[in-house]
Amino acid sequence: MKKLTPILVTAIVMAPTLTSPQGLVPTTNQEFDVCQERPQQPDWIDNLPSRDAFRGAVIQMIYRAESYRRVIEAGGCSCETRFPDWDISIQLFNDNYLGSDRNGLRDARNEYRAQANEMRDAAKVLCEEAGNW
Repeated sequence: MKKLTPILVTAIVMAPTLTSPQGLVPTTNQEFDVCQERPQQPDWIDNLPSRDAFRGAVIQMIYRAESYRRVIEAGGCSCETRFPDWDISIQLFNDNYLGSDRNGLRDARNEYRAQANEMRDAAKVLCEEAGNW
């Protein structure tokens, strides 16, 4: 019991810091390897209530797929092409998925993930050539 007591005390003392959400809050002062001037993801996407967080995940996946699509269509990877304004993805979400239930949102996220994965290699080649990968 003597060995267990220090471990138990440590666990109790550390528990609030281990479970504190403070370490999980994204920061807005991110430094990126490329394209420092990219549009910031809107704060509200990260701050959606947990019951609506899936909507934010769909918007993020739309953004990723749209980014790759734009790079491929442009045949080049400028920062503006690779990191478009978030309004485009938000509008696509609002036009197509705003009223969707959780299953519809899951299907949309999976669809956009598949599209992004399909386009990733082609976009990566173009972005590496431009030094923006």
